[in-house]
Amino acid sequence: MLRLERVGLAGLVLARCLSLYWCIIWGRAALDVPALARELRRTGLEMLPAMTIVALVVGASLGHQGTALLARAALPGWLLPGITFTVIVEFAPLLTGILVAGRAGVALAAHLARLQLSGELDGLRVCGIDPIEFSVAPLLVALMMMSFALSIWTSLIMLLVLFGWLYINAQVPVGLMLEMAPRALSITALLAAASKPLLFALTSVLLAAVYGIQAGYASDGSGRAATQTLISAVTLILLLDLGFVLWWPW
Repeated sequence: MLRLERVGLAGLVLARCLSLYWCIIWGRAALDVPALARELRRTGLEMLPAMTIVALVVGASLGHQGTALLARAALPGWLLPGITFTVIVEFAPLLTGILVAGRAGVALAAHLARLQLSGELDGLRVCGIDPIEFSVAPLLVALMMMSFALSIWTSLIMLLVLFGWLYINAQVPVGLMLEMAPRALSITALLAAASKPLLFALTSVLLAAVYGIQAGYASDGSGRAATQTLISAVTLILLLDLGFVLWWPW
């Protein structure tokens, strides 16, 4: 029963956000530009250093392993398409989704739980302000935009480090890398790579909103909401990625 309530609450949060976006598009509501800019900075620019470091480390690891494989079987034409596909379609969206859930999703859940505990959510309702539109809607737009951008950035950094490593340590020609790598990327693969960060960001925000709002008035509500959001978001992101692997029309 509790799970059904959470699904219903997640649907309500999404419906409220979509309703607000529709009103903004048709000029019936004003876009909160300062709130959107604040969330873009917090979910994007502040996460950029961490994403860059992760991309550098993963790219170097893949480059080292690729060099070891090429030392046993000198078939760069076989290795490059597969590893390019893995980086762009799997690693970059997954790493972005998990880090975004750990940073922005957990922060939103803890913030909503604190508002609930302090009674500020009830105060917003008394003032005629929808807490979801006030707290969740700007973050959802910002997080989806920045997740998409961060996924592209992560892919570029990982591929740059990977190809540089292969060029220096395995003497793979740059021309061969530029020729073979794009062969792994069909239109459907690119659509999957573009869709995953958006879906993962949406998942993180909805879970954070649900657990934050349902935290109640217990003193440990904020910590519990943050923990539940992180565990649930990472688990669901991995399951969604598995769904892409199994049922996406590659």
